[in-house]
Amino acid sequence: MSYERQLTPDPAAARRRLKLSGFLTAMPDLLLGLAYVALMTGSIDRASDVGRGLVRAIPIEFAVIHASGFLALPWVAGWKDRRKTLYPIGLTGLYSLALGIVSLAVGGIWPLAIFWGLMFNRLLAVIVGDIPDDNAFTEWAIVWAGTTTLFVLAVCVGIFGGTENEAKARLTGFLYFTTCGLSELTGWAWVHRWMRSARERRRR
Repeated sequence: MSYERQLTPDPAAARRRLKLSGFLTAMPDLLLGLAYVALMTGSIDRASDVGRGLVRAIPIEFAVIHASGFLALPWVAGWKDRRKTLYPIGLTGLYSLALGIVSLAVGGIWPLAIFWGLMFNRLLAVIVGDIPDDNAFTEWAIVWAGTTTLFVLAVCVGIFGGTENEAKARLTGFLYFTTCGLSELTGWAWVHRWMRSARERRRR
């Protein structure tokens, strides 16, 4: 299968996965969005472990998005199956080592725990997507493009909408995870349309 075909967005396929996988992948993000609402309204104590963890999740999510982009390399480069298997293991191990060092430096395991929790959340799109292995890159690329765009937009709004760093992180978290959850409910249909439109413009 060519990589040109793999990268072709398919809104119809996204709609077919809406009933089950869209719901399953959206729930963690929507629940996180609600948690940020509770944090902003004071229902969750901002000084509690949960409150601090939600604020800390924002920079860790950047690391997750960064790692997710590199995970696509084997498919872009056309590596053989064995290298495709070993590469994600090595890459996630490298990020885990880096965050493990950070954990030792701050005297807590939270950077590593948050990283893997958020990484598993992103992997759900592929795990429950019910798609052939050869097409996994398409799904991963769609999710990565969508989450990267939403993260940048949420951070920009958070910077201007918050009065201090933690307030900015709370607003960013609410916007980012809520919009991710809503996007997952629709199978990232807006990203499929966006990519399809971009491909059509390039062909003109």
